[in-house]
Amino acid sequence: MESQIARCAEEIDRLQIEYGLFFAGERKLPPEKLRAKVEHDVHTMLMSETKAPHLNLKIQNVASTFTLYNNLWLKRLNEIESGVVNRAGKKTDAPPAAAPPSSEGEIRISLNDEDTFDKLYDYYQQMAATNSLKPNAKEKVINSIKSKMIINNLVETDLTVAILKGKISLKIKKISGG
Repeated sequence: MESQIARCAEEIDRLQIEYGLFFAGERKLPPEKLRAKVEHDVHTMLMSETKAPHLNLKIQNVASTFTLYNNLWLKRLNEIESGVVNRAGKKTDAPPAAAPPSSEGEIRISLNDEDTFDKLYDYYQQMAATNSLKPNAKEKVINSIKSKMIINNLVETDLTVAILKGKISLKIKKISGG
């Protein structure tokens, strides 16, 4: 079992190097086959019935390392796919915000780009021009939207802003493929 744990740790290191090469532009495709194999190996080790506490600790350590790196890789791949950053890690221009109409409109926001939330709040303020906003409203509105996006596992979404019965209504709309 210890040799299996050591081999898996070495594969995680190799996978980290391969993803580094992909993100640097040296590889055309991400190392998905190797990542899937390592993920399977980690899952197999976690499900194995080892009796020795020191082996369980080593397995948990390897699993935690893989989970951390895997989440970073998947986040970076998602950012590249959505156009927030390029493969070199440089931020791209934010998606343009729509000009607010009189009573309803839609704006695209992304958890990977804080500027979209500032644009959302500006849009929100324009829609609420007749309503008085409290000083801490910006933080409350943005945190509320972010938490709803996280709960619904959305990185990027279209948000409908409308005035209904004299009050502002915000509705999150899932993006197909997002």
